[in-house]
Amino acid sequence: MVHKCIRVLGLLKDHQFELEVVENLLAQRWWQRGKRGKWHERRALILMTYCGKGADAMKRAMEAVVEALDDDDTHIGKPKHTS
Repeated sequence: MVHKCIRVLGLLKDHQFELEVVENLLAQRWWQRGKRGKWHERRALILMTYCGKGADAMKRAMEAVVEALDDDDTHIGKPKHTS
């Protein structure tokens, strides 16, 4: 249920709290592991868009992307079938 609140927080433009919730979800490793890719994606988007425009904000966003790539539970996706 907590991961569903992320969308609502985004709609309410409470991006700081949304970021906190996403980071708490990413901090745990046992629940909803299949959603981790979406959480990483949303975290990077929040950091790049709503958490400042300076070099420090971009550095933090890049670190988030690197963490996402290093996360073993982040799935690359399913291959498309060609006929």
